[in-house]
Amino acid sequence: MTRVSAPAAPDQRRAFGLAAERQAVDYLEQRGWQILACNVRSRLGEIDIIAHHQQTVIFCEVRARHAGAMVSPAESVDRRKQTRLVRLASQFLARYPQWADAECRFDVLSLWYCSNDSWQIEWIEDAFRPGW
Repeated sequence: MTRVSAPAAPDQRRAFGLAAERQAVDYLEQRGWQILACNVRSRLGEIDIIAHHQQTVIFCEVRARHAGAMVSPAESVDRRKQTRLVRLASQFLARYPQWADAECRFDVLSLWYCSNDSWQIEWIEDAFRPGW
């Protein structure tokens, strides 16, 4: 008989997501990125990380899964999510005009939780391009 585990409770899922975002921030900072903001929310949704590096503002989506998951974290960033991220980025740039003329990019950080607080990170630079 195949055993299927119950879905994680919302609090556990939130804690897992926050742990993944902390790992992603550490990963980017170790590479010299300046983190401008995390968890920027509006009525449209949330941008996980907004960073600045080499004259580019990068809007980062962080996705995490436990090792052995059937779908990779990056695969969950579908066209609908991309459209939402572009709208959120436009709002951010309108609100903070000092960044409005910077080059912009959308990256995805896929994190796999292995064990013992061990994470495997796949960084997809320029994961998608908006039509703006």
